[in-house]
Amino acid sequence: MATLFYTTPQLALKQLFHSTGDQSFSLTTLAVFCFVYFLLACWTYGTSVPSGIFVPSLLIGAAYGRIVGEVVAYLAPSWGIFPGTALHTPV
Repeated sequence: MATLFYTTPQLALKQLFHSTGDQSFSLTTLAVFCFVYFLLACWTYGTSVPSGIFVPSLLIGAAYGRIVGEVVAYLAPSWGIFPGTALHTPV
């Protein structure tokens, strides 16, 4: 969970979109990250501080999409679902 919370939002997006090999995120980690980041984004958006909402929305959507991808890959392994994109495509 620290790899998502203690990095820049851009690096967290890259980690969520791309495969990390055998080091996949657990569903608990993804759910907690998505929920906490959603609450923090709502709280920040409600204050009178000029802060962006675009990148936090991308992060929340990426975490939710990774959750859906992990669940579908677990429920239907014969479909060949891969929840993250490969960092390097084989030539």
